[in-house]
Amino acid sequence: MRVAFAYFDTDFHHSGMGEMSLFVRGTTDLPLGLGCLRSFAASDPAIGPRLEMSNHVFTHDRPAAEAAAELLAAGPDVVAFGCYGWNVGRTLETARCLKERAPGIKVVVGGPEVPRDPALLAEFASKHDQFDAVVRGEGEATFLELLKSYMGSGGRPEDVLGLACRDAGRVVVTPARPLIGDLGRIPSPYATGAVRLRRGATGFLGLETSRGCPFGCRFCDYHTGMRGVRFFPLKRFSRELRLLGERDFRGYVQLVDPAVNYKRRWVAGVLDALRDFKGNTALDLGPSLVDGGLVRKVAALARPIVFLGIQSTNPAANRDAGRPLAIRKAAEVVGSLVAYSHARVLLELILGLPGDDYESFKRTVDWAMGFRPLPTLYFFDLEVYPNSAFHAMRGRFRMRTDRERIVSENYSFSARDIVKASRLVAAYNSIVKKSGVDPRAFEGAFGRRASRPSDFLEALGAAMVREGRLPSRRLHIHKLDSFVDLPDALVRRAMASCARRRR
Repeated sequence: MRVAFAYFDTDFHHSGMGEMSLFVRGTTDLPLGLGCLRSFAASDPAIGPRLEMSNHVFTHDRPAAEAAAELLAAGPDVVAFGCYGWNVGRTLETARCLKERAPGIKVVVGGPEVPRDPALLAEFASKHDQFDAVVRGEGEATFLELLKSYMGSGGRPEDVLGLACRDAGRVVVTPARPLIGDLGRIPSPYATGAVRLRRGATGFLGLETSRGCPFGCRFCDYHTGMRGVRFFPLKRFSRELRLLGERDFRGYVQLVDPAVNYKRRWVAGVLDALRDFKGNTALDLGPSLVDGGLVRKVAALARPIVFLGIQSTNPAANRDAGRPLAIRKAAEVVGSLVAYSHARVLLELILGLPGDDYESFKRTVDWAMGFRPLPTLYFFDLEVYPNSAFHAMRGRFRMRTDRERIVSENYSFSARDIVKASRLVAAYNSIVKKSGVDPRAFEGAFGRRASRPSDFLEALGAAMVREGRLPSRRLHIHKLDSFVDLPDALVRRAMASCARRRR
């Protein structure tokens, strides 16, 4: 059986990350998630030797008809799509093209865009009849059993746990599948060659050492909502790092674990394995679980990039988001990390949280920009993901979203003020971009230490709108990299405006 794996790559590139991006195509020929599906299927002794598999990564702007033509040229019996927020539209179009041109091909989809709730899953499968099967949640075992059913080596598709499929024209939603208890059963897609790592690559590479998250943040759907944390064997991770050295990898590794420091002994082992890795290493750390020993281990890495999920310093917003934050503890952690000059520290902030308003958002920005040296601020719009708790609580928090599911207003944050806040973010991203990406070069741009950086950014954002450099509408943060035309004169006028306000 021929199986084609298909993925539309993101075009996401954030000013705060400099030249780094989440592009897959420059480093590998498949993202981590689909790669794990392929390596798991290939390792099965019953059907693995009978599978002929191919990888297909398309740019975000590749026309659906062209992508479908490339897939059809591989002669597949099954096409498996990885569906994410940034590629859902193009994925749906391409799957439709495939079924129109070759109705006999089995088209399968999985990923974060697939609802877990049975009723929503049935609605998704009914609405998008170009898919023969829709895999929900952790997909390796489900996809393997689905392939077996297609090959006649197992039961019927409607007997496979963890999916929605069609039986005689009706949608069947099967019971949820238990999670894989031993993650060591999933071979590394890089070490097995299921995913081809380009020699000398300089881009993004995702690695995982665990799955699941102990926290219950309402805005998040990381790892399909798995609350228990399971761990891969550390020897698997060490082998992948050795492979990167053999392939002369020059990019940056992103540990996709949502809480790699959940267990102190575990993260110590992970960081010890990374100690000899010479490239950039990006990892998310839960601020409340960081201590001095962990800071020193992070600092021992060659080029650490640390993401800290602050989101907001407003207790009301943190309460509504289900994410408590000890501000004093977080400040200690940030201060200790930014003291290491070779470390990149990125503070993640969310625009549009219930409980926040314009002034509390500005206070969060001021807090984040009060450290010396300055960390990088990494802004996100609040997007209501289909499997997140916020999706079910939209009415409670009176959240309104646009066509891209981005929150445009809620009970505490008016639509008008969210527009203003998005301009402030645009000003920050532009000034960071202009300064050669490193915000530390602009520490002096905000005047006296007693001044509010958010006032300066507010004035700059307003000036950018007046001069036509920004539209007056609500701005989406992931599209802000085009707004980097920032003449020095404009910056000086914004600084003068801020100074007049202080007087």
